[in-house]
Amino acid sequence: IDPKCLLVITDSVKDIAQRLMTRDGIIYQEEFLKRFQEMEKNHAEYIAEMFSVPLLIYDQKAPISLVYNFISHYI
Repeated sequence: IDPKCLLVITDSVKDIAQRLMTRDGIIYQEEFLKRFQEMEKNHAEYIAEMFSVPLLIYDQKAPISLVYNFISHYI
């Protein structure tokens, strides 16, 4: 594995819960989803450091151009 960069997409816990309910029919506790998302970000930071690659933690509500610019800079 030779990543050039890493991207984590985040969203509000309420929006994540709604999408999971729609997709899976399961109601997740918001605190669980909040902790899970935080753990994913922490793990991504660890992996980015381990591979010495840049990391973008992108809020889904931000302009998508941030993602395009980030990725195009590294690939």
